[in-house]
Amino acid sequence: MYTVGIVWSNLMVPDTIAGYPMYLRFPWNADVVLVALPYVYIGFRLQDIIINSKNVNKNKYLATGIVAIGAITITAYGFISGKLNFLIDMRYSVYKNWLLTLVIPVCFFTVLFLLSKALEKIPVVNNLLFYIGDATLIIMYLHLMIKDCIVIPMCGEEYSIWLYLLISIVISMGVYFISKISPLTKWLLNGK
Repeated sequence: MYTVGIVWSNLMVPDTIAGYPMYLRFPWNADVVLVALPYVYIGFRLQDIIINSKNVNKNKYLATGIVAIGAITITAYGFISGKLNFLIDMRYSVYKNWLLTLVIPVCFFTVLFLLSKALEKIPVVNNLLFYIGDATLIIMYLHLMIKDCIVIPMCGEEYSIWLYLLISIVISMGVYFISKISPLTKWLLNGK
């Protein structure tokens, strides 16, 4: 399925979405499943390691993190220097490199996982990130509307990504707080 998704992208999807005709787009981005399934499978296979991560040797964590950061750095250098054409955009099904489309997201996950393992030892940061993590569904659904309805009218097209991030999280966390008020708001706003 992964290979079919990559081949489809290379044959049918332009490097930019500007020339991507509507008749080639799958309903509800169903073609994204072709490429996303390996990520889900890798996460499923690593579930035991993730859950039982307290039993893993810290040297293995360090070595894994160094390899992941190294792969990300080499890819970034190749892309920035123009020696490597690496495009990945799951929203528009743009995947132009068979190997790196799989490896680089897994490397980013690895770095984020190891960073979160380090941050969980700091109680204040751990609690804050847990609370934000619990609201990710609301953040995911509101961030584009917040950008279009608040950030761009307030700051224009040249807005700061950090301001956008802050405004999106603060407003989304407010909606999340409201969603916790009653079972009805929890169901309506958070799907639980």
